[in-house]
Amino acid sequence: MRFAHKMKIWVDIVNSPHVLFFKPIMEELTLRGHTVKITAREYAQTTGMLDELDMEYSLIGAHAGAKLSKKLLDVVKRSMKLVSYAKNRNFDLALTFNSASLVIAAKVLRIRSVVFMDYEFQPLNHLTFRLCNKVVTPLCFPNIALAKFHALGKTVKYDGLKEEVYLAEYRPCNNPIEQLNISKDKIIVVVRPPATMALYHRFPNDLFYEAVQHILHDRDVAMVAFPRSKEQRKILESFSDTKLKIPEKAVDGRDMLHHADMVLSAGGTMNREAAVLGVPAYTVFKGRIGAADRSLIAMGRIVPIRSKDDFKRIVIQKAKQKRPLVNPNVRKTLINIILQH
Repeated sequence: MRFAHKMKIWVDIVNSPHVLFFKPIMEELTLRGHTVKITAREYAQTTGMLDELDMEYSLIGAHAGAKLSKKLLDVVKRSMKLVSYAKNRNFDLALTFNSASLVIAAKVLRIRSVVFMDYEFQPLNHLTFRLCNKVVTPLCFPNIALAKFHALGKTVKYDGLKEEVYLAEYRPCNNPIEQLNISKDKIIVVVRPPATMALYHRFPNDLFYEAVQHILHDRDVAMVAFPRSKEQRKILESFSDTKLKIPEKAVDGRDMLHHADMVLSAGGTMNREAAVLGVPAYTVFKGRIGAADRSLIAMGRIVPIRSKDDFKRIVIQKAKQKRPLVNPNVRKTLINIILQH
């Protein structure tokens, strides 16, 4: 069954990768006559990207930091703020990429909620999957995890990755390499530190910074880093290496990766984006690798770096011909899933 009327849809965005994921989805929903409103949390490049892409939003809350007790308290506090925001707006549907605060608020207000997720080891799945009305995951998401979270019966799977939603029809708009005054003859390396403030990443990852320094030893390298926090920025700046640059304002990651020769990330999204675009990607993620990443590792599109001994697997060279993954139907599939009651 599909919604027959034009809906008022609420989207809550709490992390920077979700900006690009929801943008084409919201554009398509708007074209179909639905009204879409955005709330956002201040974290990483989230609001910067929203501003850069001219996506109007209401800012509600900020990341609570790494301390677990503070994070859990913040989920509740932000939920109440979202209730106040939404209670008189008559929303028909709420969408999010695993925002626990959104799901709680929607439950309180009796708004149907849809949760997108692609990482089975995220602790918040225990809460969001139970409280929402529908869970949407990639086909590779393991059923055993859905059963664990009591969500097997309300989950709809799609054939693809969330990164393909916004990369399937991507064409570069800008050249951030030129804007950063980096020579195109250099080996362009994009790096992203671990999400040490996330619930699924409760441990340090010194291997990432060791790998960064290993790559910086190559004189032909130009490195662009995207720290998630002020602390990570300080660590990267402490290397005092002129080959390493940190953009001062938000940069469209798609444009950056299009011009990159390789990517080193301690998280998931940027590596998957690189893999979809055909850019050599190396992961130094220290936690449990999810099914989506495992599928790309099996395809040879992501190379895992588990110790310093694996540094020999890092090939520092200009990228050869890139072979992007093509999945033009994934966006339409997700729109249909959203609009199905």
